[in-house]
Amino acid sequence: MTNQCLPVLNFQQVTLPMQVSVYYASGKKSVEITNDAHKTICKAFIRGKGVEKIIVDSICKANKSAVIHGAGQILKEESQRTCKRGNSLLQRKDYHNFFGFHWKDMYDDLSRTCPSLLELLSSVVCDIPPAPPSKPFVHIMLAAAVALHGRNQEMSLMHYFTGFILTHGGCTQRDIERLSKIGFSVHPQTVHKKLISWQDNLDMDLVSIRDSWAEGDQTKFQIIGDNWDKNILPSYRTSDRKTLSLHLFNMYAIVDRVVPASSTNSLTENRPELDNLKFIPSTQEQELLLKEMTFLCARSVIENIPQIGNLFHKIYPDHLEHKYSRFAGLKTTQYPLGLYDCNETKTADVVQLLKKLTNMYVPMKDDEIVEPVFFGGDRLTDERVQGAQQAMSNAGSAKERLEGFISKTEDFHRLMNFLEVQFLLWLKAIFSH
Repeated sequence: MTNQCLPVLNFQQVTLPMQVSVYYASGKKSVEITNDAHKTICKAFIRGKGVEKIIVDSICKANKSAVIHGAGQILKEESQRTCKRGNSLLQRKDYHNFFGFHWKDMYDDLSRTCPSLLELLSSVVCDIPPAPPSKPFVHIMLAAAVALHGRNQEMSLMHYFTGFILTHGGCTQRDIERLSKIGFSVHPQTVHKKLISWQDNLDMDLVSIRDSWAEGDQTKFQIIGDNWDKNILPSYRTSDRKTLSLHLFNMYAIVDRVVPASSTNSLTENRPELDNLKFIPSTQEQELLLKEMTFLCARSVIENIPQIGNLFHKIYPDHLEHKYSRFAGLKTTQYPLGLYDCNETKTADVVQLLKKLTNMYVPMKDDEIVEPVFFGGDRLTDERVQGAQQAMSNAGSAKERLEGFISKTEDFHRLMNFLEVQFLLWLKAIFSH
């Protein structure tokens, strides 16, 4: 039996060319189109639906480099327009722009000037456009800021923020300089100059509280401070290079959390001498004191005796409720006032410091003191402030007599002294054995 070879038929789809004719006033011009992408575009023109989308999709499949080149031209024009002077939020770097910054404002600004750039970066970061202020959204904003900063060095708002964060976190000047060279931050000297330019704005909110206080508002503040001394030893000592002694004074303004009830002005009211019997606790005050002491003793027993603590720890309150309980958990509002060139061991320096602080922070009306401000410090500072006030006691006005401050002592060194005693009594004895 012989094998017969059967013929094999190969079927191939024959793509016929498409003929397109364009009619002019002078005549007709026809051309045959063989490219599949071009045929799809011609069919889209005939159907008349979704023409632009079909054209873009066809070109993206057939010639991606042409699409990328076209998108690059669009991004180039947007970037040039965005980086023009005064045309972008990233170029505004004054005090209010930094402290009033919101990611939404930056997004709206970039959406107005360079929407294609945001669309491109959003496609790179995630598939779905992120909502502010999510982490992918912040990534898009930072990427746009870095890219635009490469075109124009004035587009540096976010780079200032990076420099501020690194400086506040204790990053070395050399590391910040290295980051500035690769375009992630501004130079550390630029950060320093910007912070110096804001020196007059540091106490802006505090001055506003002072003015409101002078007009009768009950929100008040007090000032605390302590000396800051440091000796800088030279690497080698000569007649010109001696030990440099710095004597500065560091201060903070603390806003009172509890607003006291309004009362008559104690400075202008002439009150008679109070009887000593007024200071003896009344029956109601003794009952209140007994209630508070009972609570404190019970709380101490529960905390220190495990058997009782296991029974009552979860049901007995941790704190005694009073009318100011809601203020106890609030964070204290404080304003750093900086370092002042003042040696508190010299009365003349303390007098000059108090005169300057009187003009800056004491509430005054018609050049008269409305109410004095508490000035807290350790016992040495308290003594120096009172000594400066006594030295100016013969001046002609209350302002010149430095009566705008009431000196008081603070427990700055209590914890340090307590730990020092514990070390001397217990740890030192244990280590010696």
